[in-house]
Amino acid sequence: MLLTLEGHNVRQAHNGPEALAVVESFTPDIALIDVNMPGMDGYQLGRVHTI
Repeated sequence: MLLTLEGHNVRQAHNGPEALAVVESFTPDIALIDVNMPGMDGYQLGRVHTI
């Protein structure tokens, strides 16, 4: 919420597959990724797609 209030475009995903879907239509300048996501952890996500 703080990033949005500062004028940044923010997208949120609750798991790895959702994050992959988000980056299909949105290319972030930076990504904050939880390494303990359900289903696909942050390390796996980083290997699948370089954000």
